[in-house]
Amino acid sequence: MTAILATEATLQTLQVEIKALTVKGKQMTLAVFRQLPQTQAYGVDAAMRQGASYWGRVNYKIKDEDDAWFVMEMDDILYRCPGSAPFSVDHENDLAESVQWIRDSAAQVKAAAAKVGTDRPTMVYGSENYQEQLEAAENFGAVWDAAERELYYDKDYNHKYNTGQWLVVASRKEAEHRRVVSMMETWNSLMKLPQLFISV
Repeated sequence: MTAILATEATLQTLQVEIKALTVKGKQMTLAVFRQLPQTQAYGVDAAMRQGASYWGRVNYKIKDEDDAWFVMEMDDILYRCPGSAPFSVDHENDLAESVQWIRDSAAQVKAAAAKVGTDRPTMVYGSENYQEQLEAAENFGAVWDAAERELYYDKDYNHKYNTGQWLVVASRKEAEHRRVVSMMETWNSLMKLPQLFISV
């Protein structure tokens, strides 16, 4: 590890742009900010809303609501939009794993169906032993909790869906994953807006 002497380091002051949110020439107060109508910063396609102008970000916790906000103008009206991250990176990754898990299940169903002569076989990931099936499903599909797995298997752990139905489920999950990715991209763009300051 290379030591850096204090005499070798300096503090550099950078230019910071500070913007205040004002109403009729006076800085907006927290009481007025709370009265702004609330809406979502995202459109139905998870992108920025058409016709909207985004002014900036406000860090302020409102009880039972949110602690970060975007200020948005639309149709000449100012809105406050919840500004916390809509999803976590873990959620995004879990969805991607879920899609792969479902597609793998479709392939397993197809292979097992050819082997055992039924389109909804019990065999999971090449195992014909119930306990091994359970362990394989637990390990391979770690992103699923018990309640979610019940959506895909019956009480005897037979597949509820045949190959084609599994692929339909996968397509729906993929659409959900695309929406999450799009919304996170929009949120990251909005986080680049200038921070706005309001009066206490």
